[in-house]
Amino acid sequence: MTGCSTDEYHSILSALRDQLPGLGSREADWLAGVLDLQLLSPVPDLEARVELFAEALGIAISWHDRIDPTEAMLLAKVFADSELVYEIPATDPIAQPTRAMREFGSVGIYSLSESAAQTAGRWIKDEWPGARVRLSHVHENGPELEGLIRTSDVLLMQTSHAKHAATTAIERSADPSRLVRVNGRGATALFRGLVEWTTAD
Repeated sequence: MTGCSTDEYHSILSALRDQLPGLGSREADWLAGVLDLQLLSPVPDLEARVELFAEALGIAISWHDRIDPTEAMLLAKVFADSELVYEIPATDPIAQPTRAMREFGSVGIYSLSESAAQTAGRWIKDEWPGARVRLSHVHENGPELEGLIRTSDVLLMQTSHAKHAATTAIERSADPSRLVRVNGRGATALFRGLVEWTTAD
């Protein structure tokens, strides 16, 4: 989150590349999360990042008949944000999240990572064009947070950072059936949390 030197960044990319050949379709969530964080973080070598994404795209394409539909959708979004095309496998009967979904008109996102929340909000509007999305990054309880809780049909709360007054207020005030605790970092974790909420029994 604070940046790194070029040498440090190359070490990170080398470690990630070492993992790629051993990944299977069950690790698609990990791959999507790693790529998501690469896009959200400042990097000192954009060309090296492009090369990593190209390699990752080849791995993702090799999973075409085994990947979970939600993970395929997330990978498509992450790759699109890096200007690469990953087509959701046509063999998947569910290419988009339209299966027995809960209805909602408004989504609240609480996250201390403003960039992750903005990206997730954009993806949500792409999939559900009629949805209203509101974001909050405040640390304390107050009118803004109370309004977010009150007006959201579903509230995504990213809890990957330490708890503080705002998260405590959300825990106390939000309807448990409409509160989604998102433990992972990045936009992919937020979007996945919403999809899982909409399709839960």
